[in-house]
Amino acid sequence: MGGKRGMDCELSIGAGPTVVGEARNAKLNGSTGEIDVSSRGSAGWKEILPSLNEWSVDCDAVWVTDSAALELLITAWHTRASIFVKLLDQLVAGAQAQGFSGTAYITKLERAESFNDAVMLSITLKGTGALTLVDPT
Repeated sequence: MGGKRGMDCELSIGAGPTVVGEARNAKLNGSTGEIDVSSRGSAGWKEILPSLNEWSVDCDAVWVTDSAALELLITAWHTRASIFVKLLDQLVAGAQAQGFSGTAYITKLERAESFNDAVMLSITLKGTGALTLVDPT
């Protein structure tokens, strides 16, 4: 099977879930911390062990005043509430949808009003707990 087009992917939030149809870009970031276990016996080389995993999602969305998804995101940020996040590789969740899901907090919310572009909302959702792989059912 070939690759997937980004425009065919879906970012959804909340228990509903509500699709963030205004999203232009969504990027999943994952990283693993490291513990330095270097010693004099490491012969001048750094030695590490893996530590805690973490994940986040960065999203850019077109500002739409009557968007239920954007209202849900802004409310979650304003009230410091966690929100369920799902990223799928197709627009309609179905038998072949793959992706990731987890619970996150909004740690960054920016609104940009560029002269020659649409008004944009940039959001960072920082995961709390595990990021789960969503396999086709």
